[in-house]
Amino acid sequence: MNNYKIEFLKIKPVLEVARKSLKSEKAKLAHSIFPLESNLELSKKYNETLKVLDNLLDDCDSNLLEGYKDWEFNEELSQLVVCSMAIAFFAMNQLDLIYMSRDE
Repeated sequence: MNNYKIEFLKIKPVLEVARKSLKSEKAKLAHSIFPLESNLELSKKYNETLKVLDNLLDDCDSNLLEGYKDWEFNEELSQLVVCSMAIAFFAMNQLDLIYMSRDE
């Protein structure tokens, strides 16, 4: 769990900057001659990437696991392991979506 937290805290600022930048660019384009919606493919990529960034920052935050740091219920420890693995797997899938979208 500590390794996940360390790695997440490394990338969290990068994800936040990327999300802020994409939202800013999307807002700028909304009032231009060529709004983002005029290019459906690019608009779709923007929206998908923003959704992935939101998922990573909101649903994969290492702080969500803090409540389990000193877990007292050994009989439920397996559920904690499964939950932690699910969050890590979800994060990996979300990152894969960004990489696949980039290569299209």
